[in-house]
Amino acid sequence: MSKPEKPGISLILAGPATQGVEHNLRLNMLTGELPPDSFQRVVDATQRHDYEPGQLIFQQGDLAEHFFLVIRGEVKLYRLSMEGQEKIIDMIRPGETFAEAVIFTSQLGYPVHAEAVRETTLLAIPARVYLEELLKSPQSCMHLLARMSRRLHQQVQEIDRLTLHSATYRLLHLLLEEIPSHQQQAEKVSIRTPKHLIASRLAISPETLSRLLGKLRKQGLIENHKNEIVLLDVAEIRRYFTSGD
Repeated sequence: MSKPEKPGISLILAGPATQGVEHNLRLNMLTGELPPDSFQRVVDATQRHDYEPGQLIFQQGDLAEHFFLVIRGEVKLYRLSMEGQEKIIDMIRPGETFAEAVIFTSQLGYPVHAEAVRETTLLAIPARVYLEELLKSPQSCMHLLARMSRRLHQQVQEIDRLTLHSATYRLLHLLLEEIPSHQQQAEKVSIRTPKHLIASRLAISPETLSRLLGKLRKQGLIENHKNEIVLLDVAEIRRYFTSGD
């Protein structure tokens, strides 16, 4: 990975972390279970960075020294084919971490590219410092293993569900994932994730995505505008998703 001082990265905060950084790390699955002294050392080593839309966070093969927690905005992880086509691996939202594999493997370089989709704030956590502190507490290791195992089990179940359903069902699942945490109970929600990113995540063409959106619009579930998708009845969409096709 590129180091925090890499040109093009705009620092919001350098040096000791603020109370806001501490609060976000305390809520996170990877860092929240650390003993107080170890937690504080991780906080002190963490830096906060600001990125503009389209700005690279790291490139595939960059030296992997940090993993990241998203505070605001959105990050896409992707790889490029031999022909230069972009394949999105994941979209990371506030409260989620990425590049955690650098903690537990000897891999030197990041396996994907990471890019800010919109204005984004990240916490860059040094993997070496985190691992040193984690290894001091067997109890923290066990807590972490249990929580990551539950998360992996949930993801495997989700993959099983999605592979058995139609593209429309998978699209609805993705749109529900896009709802910001503070709008989870809203009746009507606007989704502004670029449509070419949605198509890439679903491994479908933009034309196919347009047809799927048209179908949902005719059913009265969404409005499809140029720069946004409006979920007209979130509760009904959730019922549709839960019942399957």
